[in-house]
Amino acid sequence: MKSIPVPAPHSVAFQGPPTSREGAAQTLLRLDSNENPYGVSPAVQQAILAALPLANRYVFSDLPVLTAKIAARERVSAAQVLVGAGLSDLLEKTALLYFKPGDNLVCPTPTFPLFLDAVVATGAQCKSIACRSDGSHDLERMEAAIDERTRMVYICNPNNPTGSITEGQSLLRFCESVSPRVPIFIDEAYLDLAVAANTQSMVSLLLEKKNVIIGRTFSKGFGLAGLRVGYLLAQPAFLAPFHQVNAMTGLNISSLALYAASAALDDIAFHLHYVQQNERVKSYVYSQLNRLGYVFIPSYANFILMALPLPGDSFRKQMLAKGIRVKTMEMHRTFWCRLSLGTPEEMQLFVKALGELQSR
Repeated sequence: MKSIPVPAPHSVAFQGPPTSREGAAQTLLRLDSNENPYGVSPAVQQAILAALPLANRYVFSDLPVLTAKIAARERVSAAQVLVGAGLSDLLEKTALLYFKPGDNLVCPTPTFPLFLDAVVATGAQCKSIACRSDGSHDLERMEAAIDERTRMVYICNPNNPTGSITEGQSLLRFCESVSPRVPIFIDEAYLDLAVAANTQSMVSLLLEKKNVIIGRTFSKGFGLAGLRVGYLLAQPAFLAPFHQVNAMTGLNISSLALYAASAALDDIAFHLHYVQQNERVKSYVYSQLNRLGYVFIPSYANFILMALPLPGDSFRKQMLAKGIRVKTMEMHRTFWCRLSLGTPEEMQLFVKALGELQSR
């Protein structure tokens, strides 16, 4: 398997979605947003249809049922669970509730930018620490960067956009050492896709009363990206401000999203099938990228970060002209494509298009 060390970028410049004027072909393949390409399970579809007659009703009184299911799945108490309209919504609220001008967030780079952008919007700063050459978090340097103005540490494991993991025992020791001084937010949006990874969830630390926050989502493995459901796992004291600003907890969750998420948790077999299929597709794409001579970072998520031999914007537009949407970015003078993994048929079409571009 060809791979390339992760660069140590000072910034990550994501290149945005196509405009309506870009590309001559109709967009057929969406390989830019790390979505589950197989949709939702039949059980979830039935739950959504059954919920439609209730669309005129508020559903916050039914939220405890979903909260209890999540608590049982994660083996925590219901008081340690907060459900929101997607993990992104909860990340933004965390920034608004816990940061003010003069504060700082210690975080890796590159990483998922939404939380960092929300923190900066409050007037706080981000102290970004470059990832190691294998893409893992440099935990020693991150701990050393903590000062009296640090309000939180952000960990994304597996990391987005690299797909890399941080070794489980090292992360556990880091959390045990740092959490008495400052809260640690661990974004585990992709962790259930990390098959055979030498890492683990940090949720067990909640049972030890550690000051950690775990972020999870239904958007990836469960395929509910469009319905927007995510949740935090944290100590009740950390979640208290969320309840104070949203006294009628649950009003930000739609009825369709609530019942769909509940049904998804009852259909774990569908979720596990997607995880297995994602691994098979990933192996195929690895083999084809090797065949075509592309270098990439081994991934523990549903996307692969591959280096590009041409400017990212040019690659994105050429792919769009073939009906394929991809995400490109620039990191430390290198252009990259974060390629979402679609169905086997979709990835065969991508490989065909990639070969055609290469032969031009």
